[in-house]
Amino acid sequence: TVFQPEVKTSFHVEPEFEHDDESQERAVISILLNYNDKTTKQDIINKEGSIENVELEAGRFIINDLINDEIVFDNPLYNKIFTLYVKEFIENKRILDITSLIHNQDNEISSLVSLLLIHPYSISNLWQEKYRIYTPMPEEKSTIDKDIKETLLHLKLQKKKKKIEKKNMEIKDCKDSEDSLILLSELNNMIKIRNVIAKELNIRTR
Repeated sequence: TVFQPEVKTSFHVEPEFEHDDESQERAVISILLNYNDKTTKQDIINKEGSIENVELEAGRFIINDLINDEIVFDNPLYNKIFTLYVKEFIENKRILDITSLIHNQDNEISSLVSLLLIHPYSISNLWQEKYRIYTPMPEEKSTIDKDIKETLLHLKLQKKKKKIEKKNMEIKDCKDSEDSLILLSELNNMIKIRNVIAKELNIRTR
């Protein structure tokens, strides 16, 4: 999925991307639950390879976007919920009925889903100020497109940051010069992608 950057008048500096994975993953599950069957307009790449702004189900867009970018949820509970969405999407070509999650036999799933549907802002104000964690606002219909786009991008930024840290460790431990060059090339590509995502979010990278 390709997004067009918005024109901004100022930048804020993100302190080393100190986001917590759990909070970012929770925010994505929240928008998936709360925007499930609503419609959104987003930029996608069509069959001709061109960027096209289309209107589609929010749940369908979110699932496709996460699958295409190979996003993995580290939190086991969030991964369970997302896996149920993906299974229904792939097997039956439809978005999971949210009532099946509310009444799921797994108490952890049903409890979390009920909590996020009632309290989408379950991240404290202190954490939002300290780490600038973005949380969606599902009751404001006019912001759905922006909420979806930015919530997904924040998660992708955090995941990319972790991959960059891991790649740096691999480079540090690598003893072979040719392998080091390959790893450096991979690292540079990751940094480029990270910077594109950061620019979308109006975040200045260091």
